[in-house]
Amino acid sequence: MKSDLTIVGFGIIGAMIANTLSDYINDITIIYKYNDKKSASYHSFAWINAFDKSPHYYNKLNLDSMHLWHDLYKNNFVSDSEIKFGGDLRLYENSNKIDNLHKLINSENNHGIKFLEIHKAKNDENNLLLDNFNYAIESEYDGWVDTDALINKIKKKLVTKRNIKFINAEVKNAISKDNNVKYLELDDRHNTKIYSEMFLFAAGFQTSKIASMLGIYLPQIISPGIVIASKPTNKVLNKYSSINLISENHIPHIHFRQNQDNQIICGIGSQDDSQFINPKEFTLNLYAELSKYVKQKIKYSGYKYGLRVMPKDGLPIIGLCENSNVYIVMTHSGVTLAPILAQIIKSEIVDKQLVSEIDSYRMKRFYK
Repeated sequence: MKSDLTIVGFGIIGAMIANTLSDYINDITIIYKYNDKKSASYHSFAWINAFDKSPHYYNKLNLDSMHLWHDLYKNNFVSDSEIKFGGDLRLYENSNKIDNLHKLINSENNHGIKFLEIHKAKNDENNLLLDNFNYAIESEYDGWVDTDALINKIKKKLVTKRNIKFINAEVKNAISKDNNVKYLELDDRHNTKIYSEMFLFAAGFQTSKIASMLGIYLPQIISPGIVIASKPTNKVLNKYSSINLISENHIPHIHFRQNQDNQIICGIGSQDDSQFINPKEFTLNLYAELSKYVKQKIKYSGYKYGLRVMPKDGLPIIGLCENSNVYIVMTHSGVTLAPILAQIIKSEIVDKQLVSEIDSYRMKRFYK
């Protein structure tokens, strides 16, 4: 089987890229495992944000992509069924980080972030128990994406196009010659071989594994991610699309939102090895922490767990491998960055124009 472009991975990044490129490339094959519970999109908190992301050029990339999400909403590419805007409310129990927050708000990297009077924040979200918090920050442009809903919407659109083929499989092996991928071997019952003019790998955490088959080194940090869900409940959040709470408790930073089905989705805002060692125990502790802040009684429903994409230096890995037909897209903050990455990749693959904006993210930085 041969195509002009093969995309491996159909999480939120792969879906947005495929949607954009499908208008320009004659024949696209998309390889991904249906209902993949290991996918970062499956267990992501799916928060659109640029809060305190550094260095400054990475912050700008996230900000620019956030505004593209708003444009996509205005242009009806995404609807209220797939996305929720409303900003983020971030509350702090003590003043440990306030000096740094003043610097952030007064910096050129600030965009839509400001301090709020704490009593106003508590009044705005009066379904929550926030007595212990003394400082509040609002991030105006934040939101979140229902990744399953949007990915399915894009897939329904793409399957109607004659130039798109979907294959339910994983890559078993990659055969290369002279720095180029000759073909991919799949793990389906036919051991299908995929030939293509170009291969784009956007397979999340698995991208490093596939790249290693080609002798390409893409270092990652093991970064477990857990989100828990409540059973559907009454409306909890009045104004904001998400809440971040930073305290002195056993779990010092949690964030949560309420989805279209009125489930509360909750995750943590920092790395915690205990979620990797004993995820079931950790989820019950996270549920207990969340319950402290919600006035009404909420019932635990379950959790999603997997490995997040986290390049070793925390920055995206994007770009064409040198003298090769392989394009790599691997990044944390995939939900936030998906729209701008789709645009950048269209420029590089379709228009053949290198985008200087991603020079700091090319993989050659690991080969110095």
